[in-house]
Amino acid sequence: MARIPVPGIKVRWLLAILIIGALLAVGLTYYNRFQAEQESLLAAIAQSNKTIESLRAVNLSGIQTEVDELRIRANNASSRESSLTQRYRGYTHSIEIQERLYRAATEAGVTITSLTCDGPKAEEAGGIRFESYMVNVNATADVPPSLLNFLLKVSGYYESGAISAVTMSLPRPPTEGTTTAKSTMSFTLRVVYIPQEAA
Repeated sequence: MARIPVPGIKVRWLLAILIIGALLAVGLTYYNRFQAEQESLLAAIAQSNKTIESLRAVNLSGIQTEVDELRIRANNASSRESSLTQRYRGYTHSIEIQERLYRAATEAGVTITSLTCDGPKAEEAGGIRFESYMVNVNATADVPPSLLNFLLKVSGYYESGAISAVTMSLPRPPTEGTTTAKSTMSFTLRVVYIPQEAA
């Protein structure tokens, strides 16, 4: 069997020098790359420090005052919105009540001579908050049954409402040649609404 020739001492030294040189070249390449990366990171950190210092040097008292003023204005606007919403709901309910009463009067053949609606008045019962409206109605009709029919229609429109203080005035029977006098009635209607947020 043939023997593999063993390199001489000179060849071995030459190979060792080449390997060490290659390792040194690779090491120097990585070292230079890491040094450049470190320098760029240090420059970025220095720039960030300058930015932080410039931001810390900014006087924020004026901005803070403006923010506080805007917060106060936002709170005031929120309160105003709540107040306007409440008033709008009150107007809406008041208009709705009056429209229903006039509709009932028309259906019963009655003329409403005066109508006042007070409210809303906030109340609470059994842990439930609600709003109540007090409506005073004066009406006239040619015949008394029309007034009674009007009361029945109002009761039908407001099943949860309460009618109180009913007074009626019936004229004497007309004599021959005189005009027919009208019957009059007045009553108070209490209407209750539960606000949407409490429902």
